[in-house]
Amino acid sequence: MICPEEHLAADGTTVTGSSGQREVSVALPPSPIEAVEKPVGREGRAGFIAVAAQREVKKRTLDALASTTRN
Repeated sequence: MICPEEHLAADGTTVTGSSGQREVSVALPPSPIEAVEKPVGREGRAGFIAVAAQREVKKRTLDALASTTRN
């Protein structure tokens, strides 16, 4: 799973954040960024997006497990 604190440096190497977790930078269209910034501000956007992504991954994992169990 990608940690919210992972990013690639300009030379393509992985850089680890100060908390020991890796950071990843991703390009997103302006409209979802603006929508996130309205409730949480610029300071909260990375954390908000990280938590939302983790929730989506967990949801999809549970959905896949549930559909496998039914078959």
